[in-house]
Amino acid sequence: MLALSRALTLGTRTFQTNSQEAKYSLGTLVTMVTTKMPPKQSEKASLRSAVELASNQFIESLNKGDAAKCYKYYEATAIIRSRPLGMFVGIEAIRDFWQQFLADNKGNMRYLHPMIEVMDDETAVLSCYWKSDNLRGEVFQEIWGLQPDGNVKILQSEISVFPS
Repeated sequence: MLALSRALTLGTRTFQTNSQEAKYSLGTLVTMVTTKMPPKQSEKASLRSAVELASNQFIESLNKGDAAKCYKYYEATAIIRSRPLGMFVGIEAIRDFWQQFLADNKGNMRYLHPMIEVMDDETAVLSCYWKSDNLRGEVFQEIWGLQPDGNVKILQSEISVFPS
């Protein structure tokens, strides 16, 4: 969402300053606006490393039972979609979700075969299976975004949670 709004802002400026582009159809303009150059290999590696580090710290916080640290890895407007538990929008709902999760979880959570795909220079997607002593599930899509301070935070997470 952040990358798209930046692209739209950039596209609007281009549209207003270049009368030639005003003749394009809306569909063409949207395609032009949302198309971004792929990140360089070094940028990909750097973003992938940042997501991997933050994700490992997040799991460490879960295993320590530290709900306060868990939800700090999320942006204020983040969304968790959990099967079958429902949707949690915003930092307060996400805090409540992790507090309940930690109350139900016996610990020793780990990601199994995590994959991180860098989508652009600001966004990466993590997916994996996960398991703890008494719960299991899948991270279908955990979208991490680069923040202005250089850290990464979760923008959206789609997960499943089931008893082991």
